[in-house]
Amino acid sequence: ARRFLEIAASIMEENAADLDNIENDIKWQVMVDAMLQIVRTIVSCPESRSFRQPVARNVPGYYNIIKRPMDLSTLEANAKSRKYSTPAQFWADVELIRSNCVLYNGINHHLSKNIMKVLEIGRKLKASQLDNLPLPRPRLRQ
Repeated sequence: ARRFLEIAASIMEENAADLDNIENDIKWQVMVDAMLQIVRTIVSCPESRSFRQPVARNVPGYYNIIKRPMDLSTLEANAKSRKYSTPAQFWADVELIRSNCVLYNGINHHLSKNIMKVLEIGRKLKASQLDNLPLPRPRLRQ
């Protein structure tokens, strides 16, 4: 009986790491899915049209003023590739879209007003779907 318990304990110890990795993979997938749902909802808003793709290179002075461009397609690609380890990192890039728009166009420009509307929808989704998720462990770079 003692040997049986030793074997059982050994098997449980070996499988504990596997179960922990599976749990972490699930946490990652749930977090990424929530991020992608937020992006897709934002993209579905007509006001998001100007923010769906990177700003064209021929827009006068944009890339001289904006040092870290961000758009919804890049945000989606970053989420899919698990670039964001936390919801805060993801949301920082969402806010970057807004701050870039306001910096380049000014607060009263129609595009700035559009991004404010769109982000209000995103904030509500963030609060309900992303803010209270258990965080996965960071992945090791391979």
